[in-house]
Amino acid sequence: FGEKSAKNIIEAIVTTAQQTLSYSANSYALVDGKTITSKTTEKEFVGEKFLSGLKAKMFETLYDLLPENDYQTIETVQKGIGQGGIFVNVAPASLFSIPLMINHACVGAVAVASTQTEAFSHEDEEFFKRIVTQATDAIGKLEQLIHGEEAKLNSFLFSLTSGALLFLVEGEVLRLSAINSAAKQFLQVSDNADTTAVIAKFGMHYDLVQNIKDILKEKKSMILKDIKIYERFFKIYLNPVLLPEQETVLGVSVTMEDVTYEKDIEQMRETFTSVIVHELRAPLSSIKGASAMLVSGKLNSADSKKMLQIIHDSTEHMLTDIGDILDVAKLEAGKFTLNRSVSDINALVREKALAFLFTATERHIEIKENLDEKIPQTAFDTQRLGQVLNNLLSNALKFTQDNGTVTITTSMQDGKITVSVSDTGV
Repeated sequence: FGEKSAKNIIEAIVTTAQQTLSYSANSYALVDGKTITSKTTEKEFVGEKFLSGLKAKMFETLYDLLPENDYQTIETVQKGIGQGGIFVNVAPASLFSIPLMINHACVGAVAVASTQTEAFSHEDEEFFKRIVTQATDAIGKLEQLIHGEEAKLNSFLFSLTSGALLFLVEGEVLRLSAINSAAKQFLQVSDNADTTAVIAKFGMHYDLVQNIKDILKEKKSMILKDIKIYERFFKIYLNPVLLPEQETVLGVSVTMEDVTYEKDIEQMRETFTSVIVHELRAPLSSIKGASAMLVSGKLNSADSKKMLQIIHDSTEHMLTDIGDILDVAKLEAGKFTLNRSVSDINALVREKALAFLFTATERHIEIKENLDEKIPQTAFDTQRLGQVLNNLLSNALKFTQDNGTVTITTSMQDGKITVSVSDTGV
């Protein structure tokens, strides 16, 4: 409940005592952490000696039930509320004190005293005790209910894979009320992280406080996309927490949905599209160039046959590449394999150079072949190496100005074959 609610309940108990008991003054004390706040009220005009005796009895009852005695006390006295009467500065003639127990824990005490001897009968004390017991029992049951609901809420929050935080507004101050394990992990904060630490972590990446101010002002929900926190991406939902049927905003809830995987998938999709375009551009360019030469009708029989062979080979390569690219199951299973066969590396280079001949000729780019004819046949994957050469030659032509040169070189040293593509472009 908090100190304010407990104080209201004590005031109600004291009011009941005023209506049922004849006393000169009352006093009550409430424990809040390491602080004890007490209030003493005079119903009649009594002196300091009387009040000291009353408070001493109350604090004696209180300290007997508290685990420690090192508390800071804050005391107030409300004097002379009664009408008429004679000022008396004597010790209390009648006095009793009752502890306030909630769920077996002492949270305070209340005491009443009178200047009259035997002012309180046994029945009066028992009646007052019943009032206090009923009130504290009701508080205890309600407190257990609240703790139970809090436990359910916390269990739900902490089981979420999304980050969940609740900020409450207390006056002009923003206070972190709840944070689950996922949010702590995302923000890389400790279990005892406070409001300042959590907001500071957000502040390293984006202005959470400003968003919360906007929510409190507009009383509308907000969704933020692709917020990067450390190395992960999040979709962040901010919602105002409103009192039922009221316009008062109690705070703001923050939900952090980790979309890093989705972001990676999106990046993979873009890369996948780029790869497809790159892999298909080379054979399509070859097919286009060869078919254009055939359509021109300027080729002799031998050259026409050569162009038809280029179209056939490029089509075969394109179909193979498409099947390979789309066979993502191999990549997911980690079963990407090389199909090696004994082949001539120079023959593969000449084949690829011929495939790009039309594109180069259109822009007056010369493709030079600087090949080491002494390289023996060796085992390698012609399809994969062909893809690499397609990539290098395509980029070389793309970034070389008209009338430039692209050179393909093969060499062998220490049992290793090197294939390189160089250009005069940017």
